[in-house]
Amino acid sequence: MIDWEERLRSRQREAAAARPNCVEQFGYKTYSQSDEDGIIAEIFHRIGTTNRVFVEFGAEVGQENNTRNLLEKGWSGLWIEGNPDYAGAIRAYFPAEIESGRLKFVSDFVSVENINGLIGGAGIAGEIDLLSVDIDGNDFHVI
Repeated sequence: MIDWEERLRSRQREAAAARPNCVEQFGYKTYSQSDEDGIIAEIFHRIGTTNRVFVEFGAEVGQENNTRNLLEKGWSGLWIEGNPDYAGAIRAYFPAEIESGRLKFVSDFVSVENINGLIGGAGIAGEIDLLSVDIDGNDFHVI
């Protein structure tokens, strides 16, 4: 029987030896879809942070995205989600974070025309440490 997790760890070690500055070797998953939680942690370990603020478009239900781990570690920020079913789940799963203001939430679809208004309207201003965009094919145009 093949131990796929050990095979993955072995390949990560090989990649680390071949490219010691590559952040991929630091990957791990807590709430992200793949290894983004570890990669994000390593990037901020290397470059530091300013305000520990994130903005994520396409947050889904908040259980598996790129900024949930940051929220759990005391960061604050904004999630934008256009799917009404996902929006209801976010409100149900994160009432304390929303109530405290650490998590701002906007239920709307993101477009080139409205993105600045959505961010500003949610009260996000100044430096954003992490912008995570996952809006199914419209990412490039919105950025």
